[in-house]
Amino acid sequence: MKKLGFVMLVAILSLQNVNISAQEIEKNIEVSAQETQQDMEEVKLTDLPEAVIKTLAEKYPKQTPVKALKAKKNNTLIYYIKLKQGEEFETVMIDKAGNVVAPENKRSE
Repeated sequence: MKKLGFVMLVAILSLQNVNISAQEIEKNIEVSAQETQQDMEEVKLTDLPEAVIKTLAEKYPKQTPVKALKAKKNNTLIYYIKLKQGEEFETVMIDKAGNVVAPENKRSE
């Protein structure tokens, strides 16, 4: 009976530790997202570099740019452009030279 009580105590303590870790991870994600948003600056579509406009016209001719943000990523200026086609939206990342930048969790096009 003592062993069962000990096992239950260990299980409860383990679950509490997992819950605390999950909360810490959630807080870190929120802080990272806030820092990323603070580093971004909205850009008028008319102020996008010519190379970015050319890439949009060539690679995304059926989509309409609706919003643009810029931020430095690994010391490179990246433009985040929200595109719309019908009811669908997509965000693409293009550097100032007009190169499409693949998100870290996706393969390049």
